[in-house]
Amino acid sequence: MLDAHFYLNADHESVVELPMPHGEVVVVSCAAETLGANQDSAAVLELDASRCLLIVADGMGGGPSGAEASAVAVRSVIAAVKRSEGSGRALRSGVLDGVEKAQVEVAQLAVGAATTLLVAEVQDGQVRTYHVGDSGALVFGRGGRLKLATDFHSPVGYAVKSGLLDEQEAMQHRDRHYVSNMVGLSDMSIEMGSTLSLARYDTLILGSDGLFDNLFQQELIQQMRSGPLPKVFSACFELARQRMNTPNVDHPSKLDDLTMIGYRRRC
Repeated sequence: MLDAHFYLNADHESVVELPMPHGEVVVVSCAAETLGANQDSAAVLELDASRCLLIVADGMGGGPSGAEASAVAVRSVIAAVKRSEGSGRALRSGVLDGVEKAQVEVAQLAVGAATTLLVAEVQDGQVRTYHVGDSGALVFGRGGRLKLATDFHSPVGYAVKSGLLDEQEAMQHRDRHYVSNMVGLSDMSIEMGSTLSLARYDTLILGSDGLFDNLFQQELIQQMRSGPLPKVFSACFELARQRMNTPNVDHPSKLDDLTMIGYRRRC
């Protein structure tokens, strides 16, 4: 099959629906209203009837530099996975090759750009994540039970992981924007998660920091845990956009590009 759907520096405020035999995928990606072009990129690769690959990248460096870095990273992973599939190698090998290739190609841009990169492989009812930076992934059940949350590669993210800050404090922290691990930096490292079995109707969410800087984890889960995926996904996206554009002391608010991919297992 190997059908790739690209959303490179896109402007898709309406939910794009991609039905698959094993589940359903939805995507949105758009620029912040006053920050210029979208520096986020995303892609969905349908591998076969039981497998797909989901990718989100958030470019950094300002303007065209960040946008180019995220698009290069996404293309690199897709190309490497396609080569790996053609040679019969494991999907994991293709993803890791793609991230390493993205590291080389983003560095070769030589414009000081970098990008986060988050990849989720879904195959045979299981998911595994690979990530660099502070784009994040969550998995939760229909009842709202959290099953997976990736760590943010940042000083604030590590402080939350170690218990030094809670989520509320992290949202308000002055250094929340600082990311310590990105594709394009000389000391880039890849965090690869363990495989996680997905129950029927489990939901997987991938998002750039435009999502996680505007919604708390639990309200995101409550917003999306039940109801048709396109409907709840669209509502979550609109809430994040509303938060960005209406600063209020009672909720987080950070203007940023926003990219989200949702997957819900159907069988």
